Amino acid sequence: MGKIESVNGLVLEGDIPYSEARGITLGNGAEAGTPEGLTFKVKEELDTPEAVYRATRDINWLAMPEPCTDEIYMLMHINNPHGLLGLKVTGCDYTVSIGNVKNGVFVPLRSSDTTGGSIYEDEILYSEGFAELEGGTRQVMVKVSKKENAEGAITKFEIAPHSAHTNPTFCAWSIVEIWAKVPSATQFKISFDGDTTKKLNALKYLRIAGENSITSLGELCSQLQNLTAVLELDTSSVTSAGFAYFCRDCPRLLAIPPVKVEHNVNIAYAFYNCGLKRICFKGGNRIYRIYSSTFSFSHALEELEFDTSGITSDFEITRAFCLKSFIMDTTSLAGSVNLAGLYSLSSLTFKTSGNVPASIRVANCGLSYGALLETLSSIPQASGASTLTLTGTEGAAALTDDDIAAMTAKNWTVVI
Repeated sequence: MGKIESVNGLVLEGDIPYSEARGITLGNGAEAGTPEGLTFKVKEELDTPEAVYRATRDINWLAMPEPCTDEIYMLMHINNPHGLLGLKVTGCDYTVSIGNVKNGVFVPLRSSDTTGGSIYEDEILYSEGFAELEGGTRQVMVKVSKKENAEGAITKFEIAPHSAHTNPTFCAWSIVEIWAKVPSATQFKISFDGDTTKKLNALKYLRIAGENSITSLGELCSQLQNLTAVLELDTSSVTSAGFAYFCRDCPRLLAIPPVKVEHNVNIAYAFYNCGLKRICFKGGNRIYRIYSSTFSFSHALEELEFDTSGITSDFEITRAFCLKSFIMDTTSLAGSVNLAGLYSLSSLTFKTSGNVPASIRVANCGLSYGALLETLSSIPQASGASTLTLTGTEGAAALTDDDIAAMTAKNWTVVI
C-alpha cells in the first residue's frame, strides 16, 4: 500500500488507494482517469526493513557487496585528514582489505593479513582518493574476511581501539553500514553498553546474512543512536539473558525483521527508548518474563505481536505510549499482569487455557468505556480472590454497579 503524496504539486491527505493501470481511484469509490500530462507521486509506507532502507539510504553511498561465508563488509566515511580503524577477529587468521566498489563488486586497493585474536589497526588517509560525497566526506569500503587457506572460521568479531588515538579506549569509528555473513560467530560486538566511546555511533544499517551462532545481542545494537534499520538478523541461537539491552536507546530505529526466539530468554530493557513502530516475535512463548523496562518509552510502538502463553513470571508493559492493541495469554503465568501508561490503547483482550493471574493492573490506559467492557468480559473466572486495578484508565469512571458486580461474581475486586 502506498500513499499518493502529490499530484502536480497538489498535496493529498490520507491514504488513497490507486491503480497504476487505470489512474487514480478515489477513496469514495469514484474513479478519475489520468489526463495527459497528469502525474502523481506515491510515497512508500516504511513498514519493513527493506522499505526503510530504500527510502532513507543516501543514493550516493557505495553499494554494499553481497558477503560470502566468513566475510564482513563495512562502509566507512573519512574526513580530512584521515580516519582511524581498529578491529579484531577471533577463530581464524584474517585479511582486511581497503577499497572501492564498482558495479556492485568490491575492488581492493590494499590488503593486510592479521593473526586471529590480534588487533588490526589502520590509518585511512583522505588523500588516498576514495569516492567523495557532498560536503567533502570520502567513503571507503572495508572488507574483513577469513585469510585464504587459513584453518577455522570467524567465531567473534569486535571493534577495537587504535593505539594512535589520544583516548586509548576509543573505537567509535565512522562506519555507517555493515553487511556480514558469519555462520560460526557466537559474538558480534559493535556496541559496548555504558561506554559511548566504544560504539559505532554513526552506524545506520546492519545486515547479518543467513544463519549465525550468536548467543547474546546485548552488545550488538544497544545505544546506537543513529541505527535506522536492521535488514537481516538470525536470533535463533540467543539464550538466557541474551536479549537484554538488544535495541535499548535506539530512538531512530524504524524497522527490524521478526525476532526469532528458540530458547528460554528474558528481554529486560530490550526495546527501551526504541523507535520501532512494530515488533514481531516468532516463538515468543519461550520468553519467560517481560519487565517494565522492556518496552518503556518505546515512543512509536503501535503493534506488538507475540505469543505470551509461555510467560511464567510477572508480565509488564509500561509507558509504551502509542501501543494500540494487545492480546494477553496467561496460560502459564504464575505472576501478575501490569499494564500502565498505555495512553493509546484501544483494545485489550485476555485469554487462557491455564493460569489466571492473582492481580491485573490496567492503569492510566486509553481504553474507552466500550473497549473496557470488552476487556472485562475477556477476563476469566478467578479461582480465588483476585484484584483488578483500573486507576486512571479512561473508561473506568463510566463503569456501572452492574459492570462491577459482574466482575465480583468472577471473584475479582475492582479498584478504580
